[in-house]
Amino acid sequence: MLRELDYSVVIPLYNAERYIVGLINSYQRQSIKPKQIILIDSTANDKSELLLNTISVDESVSVIYEKISKEQFSHSLTRNYAASLSTADVILFTVQDALPKTGRMMEMILDGFTDSTVACVFARHEAYDHAAIVTKLEIDRCFDSFKSMTGCYTIQNKANNPDGYTKKPEWFWFNSDVCSAVKRSVFNDIKFRSVPYAEDQVFGKDVIEAGYSKVFANDAIIIHSHDYTLLQNFKRAFDENRGMMLAVGKGVRISLVSFIPIVFRNICRDFLQIQKGKYSLSFQMPFYIIAYHFIKYAGYFMGKHYKCLPSYLQTAFSLERTAYK
Repeated sequence: MLRELDYSVVIPLYNAERYIVGLINSYQRQSIKPKQIILIDSTANDKSELLLNTISVDESVSVIYEKISKEQFSHSLTRNYAASLSTADVILFTVQDALPKTGRMMEMILDGFTDSTVACVFARHEAYDHAAIVTKLEIDRCFDSFKSMTGCYTIQNKANNPDGYTKKPEWFWFNSDVCSAVKRSVFNDIKFRSVPYAEDQVFGKDVIEAGYSKVFANDAIIIHSHDYTLLQNFKRAFDENRGMMLAVGKGVRISLVSFIPIVFRNICRDFLQIQKGKYSLSFQMPFYIIAYHFIKYAGYFMGKHYKCLPSYLQTAFSLERTAYK
């Protein structure tokens, strides 16, 4: 880190009453406390605001709370607005059901801003203990792909690895609103685009193509996971790949020819991880893992080819219940 940076935490809220106390306190317990916690609540009538008023907030931390209607909420524009309220050097984007694993998470994230070229630092995700095995495997597999062999930070930069960028640009683009810190000076110029889905990944692309570096902080860990049904996983994959196709014309590369090899490779990877003894396995789980990968990649495939689908099928396939031309 070039100098001691301060930071704001931006958190959109929706029906957050069961999270808000633990969430605010988790950032107050960080070794480097936030300058601001900015909360934008699109809930009509839960108890988040009442609970917020019961929390003892450190005098060094400013809490900004604003309410908007559900209809006003946008994944990208709401975050852009919240970020405009920040006066800190760095803006951390996170979500209401994600918690830092340790009190040093923000310290390790801020240490990732090693020079002026670094625009964004994103944390490793870890599933909750109660999460399903397929959820834990997916999260570990995703973030292991960014892990450096030489230290806890991985630098992603297009100029330093042009061949890698040509072969696998999505690896450089990856970013997550679950826990991603951005320099405010950069965010003033490059904001989240107004896209229906995957605004964080599109932002990652825009940052890389503007010539900045992104950094993955492997030892900065955020706890976050959702256990989706097989149908929900299909819809989530559909939305994600359709969102990337809508925004940048590229997404998860999947075709009729590559479908079976990709699914088979991912199934084998999961079984190899299970064989290492990190995960306990029930009798039904091998069948679920096979079904999970077939269904998820079917969602990616349909999302890639969303333009071939009539509106009613797009709506049926989408968690967001939306259709686009």
